[in-house]
Amino acid sequence: MDRRLGWILIVGMLLALPTAFGREKGGKEKGGERDGGKGDEKVPVMSLEAIEKKVGPPALTADQKARIEAVREEILKKNAELGEKPEVKAAKEELARAREGGDREAIKAAAAKVKETMGGFNPTHEFKAELEKILTPDQIASLFPPHEGKGDEKGGREGKGRKGGEGP
Repeated sequence: MDRRLGWILIVGMLLALPTAFGREKGGKEKGGERDGGKGDEKVPVMSLEAIEKKVGPPALTADQKARIEAVREEILKKNAELGEKPEVKAAKEELARAREGGDREAIKAAAAKVKETMGGFNPTHEFKAELEKILTPDQIASLFPPHEGKGDEKGGREGKGRKGGEGP
């Protein structure tokens, strides 16, 4: 009986995690850092406030802030324009259905179709590339810290079930 209760508590906590960390049903953020607290749509790039919070001291200069806002608005505008195209909408709907189905191959195929219909445009990658041109190396390191404990010195990943890896 005690084991069953323990498992029920663990499963319940795991199911509550998405809600506790700011996700609504459908995967949209509820007023998180990326959308500046709006919570009405999924936004692919961070807000200026979120960048300032993560970068910390030294603070962003007025020029950096202006350039970041200009780049952010340009990328969001381009993303919105692409998102209105019927073929992009259809590809994104297909991707959503594939994710609901859980078939990895279908998800990969649908994601490739979305990428193709958007002409290879990835707003998150574009924004990061532009930030790397605007911010100092120290600010970039604060904003995008390296993921410690992932991979070996050659860039490969090791672990249980991976080629060459040792399990715990």
